[in-house]
Amino acid sequence: MLLAGIGIDDILHKDKVDLAKVFISNPVIEVYNKSGGKLQAKDTDSIYQKLTTQFKRISIKEIFVQNGIFINHNIVKNSINKITGITITMHDLLIDSSTQFDKSRFLFAKDAAITIINYRLPTADSLYFVKLGSLNLSTAAHKITLRNILVQPRLTRQQFEARLTTRKYLYNLSVPEIIFSGLDWRQLINRHNFIVQEATVNKGNMNVFLDRSLPFAKVKQNNFLHQLLLRIPIPVNVSKVLLRQLNMVYTEYNPGVAKTGNIYLDNVSGTIFNLTNMPQQIKRDHQMVLQSSGLFMHKVLLRNTFHFDLSKYKTGNFTMALEVGKLDSSILNPITEPMAEFMFKKGVINKGTVNLQGDNYKVSGNGLLLYDDLYLVGLKKNNNEPGKLKKKEILSFIGNLLLIKNSNPSKVYRFSNSVTK
Repeated sequence: MLLAGIGIDDILHKDKVDLAKVFISNPVIEVYNKSGGKLQAKDTDSIYQKLTTQFKRISIKEIFVQNGIFINHNIVKNSINKITGITITMHDLLIDSSTQFDKSRFLFAKDAAITIINYRLPTADSLYFVKLGSLNLSTAAHKITLRNILVQPRLTRQQFEARLTTRKYLYNLSVPEIIFSGLDWRQLINRHNFIVQEATVNKGNMNVFLDRSLPFAKVKQNNFLHQLLLRIPIPVNVSKVLLRQLNMVYTEYNPGVAKTGNIYLDNVSGTIFNLTNMPQQIKRDHQMVLQSSGLFMHKVLLRNTFHFDLSKYKTGNFTMALEVGKLDSSILNPITEPMAEFMFKKGVINKGTVNLQGDNYKVSGNGLLLYDDLYLVGLKKNNNEPGKLKKKEILSFIGNLLLIKNSNPSKVYRFSNSVTK
């Protein structure tokens, strides 16, 4: 530790300390948490009350902490969480009678900046690493900035599937930047409540893979977005989340035709309103709304709106409205051939809309499909020519003859269905 602007005699004989700069290198801070532990009376005294037994006033213009290490011991869970590479800068720290109740200060400083670099931890199932390039917190700006966020599998695709007995999605996520603005850092520090006015997610990329050659897994309930939110162990309230230029790829292997298909969503932008799990906020507004739009298969505009009922999260109530623009065989066949085992031989879908409502147990809704000159062909694996498909002649003939009209722009085709999860 380096102190600038004070001598030993000043510390020994003065009740007022004024420092220009404090520099601390490589400190290790260890905290032991025991849930349910009772505080002693001496522990409830404020920092000011403890310090004023020796000093009436402490003033430090700048405090700089370099390469700090924070170790959190959870005694109940018998776990240790270690964070390295911590840098802290604090300006205009003042401890006296005028600042002991000053809520605008962070630990008696006018402003503080905390930076953490190269943080990594495994997920609870040990299948992924969550990596963080840097975290920057500014108390003066009420902002947290996360950069280079990665969720990466710890195993290759082949290793991942070798551990599975049923179907499971494999995820890979990268986000260059997430900014939380309007942070209530006093709630975060004192009550562990994460409350911000706005979050911005910039230019993320997500890849999801599923191998359908594995057996079906039992469908898990309580996995809708609002249900996952309500399971977060700390109170969260984000008034608005801005999604900007996100890209998503869903890849699926179909053993029926021994082919893999990809669904692309590009340049997805939108807004999530009222992202919260705090009961008092849910009483004021029980709807979480997600509105977004993007390009389907690199070309076609797609819009959707979700409403999640936070007051009915236990049953998972939600509604969805989706609209997609003009689609032809060049867009649809790369999806339908490998994934659904049919192709569009000719025709154009001019517009499609879907409206759904559902919960943990069922999904029902209706849709509208407008098309011209539509003809579909069923497909199956060609055992004589590996890697190629052949027509299901009879099924294609019956389907197009009985189920599909050539065109329907003048008469709307609607459907309604109910699906048990």
